[in-house]
Amino acid sequence: MKSVVPQVDVRIAGKSLQTRITILVVDKTELMIWELKDDSLKDSYEAEGVAAYSNNKSIASSYASIFENPWKQTELYQKLEEADKIKDDLSM
Repeated sequence: MKSVVPQVDVRIAGKSLQTRITILVVDKTELMIWELKDDSLKDSYEAEGVAAYSNNKSIASSYASIFENPWKQTELYQKLEEADKIKDDLSM
């Protein structure tokens, strides 16, 4: 998606969280939240639960700020893993 729309930044929570909620924040100005009711259903309309939309800048910005720190931590952790792998490869 990033190659098609470079200004879009997509972050995916780890599968270990088993989250059933999707949150989309657009430019910290708009927010869309979906709840997944039953992902075993083939019809997406039946599979989704509650959905909410807001174009309130303060609400959208608040949601975005909630996720910024964990995203930064995830990026740092990935860089650390890459550095450890390079270190291990060089020490062989």
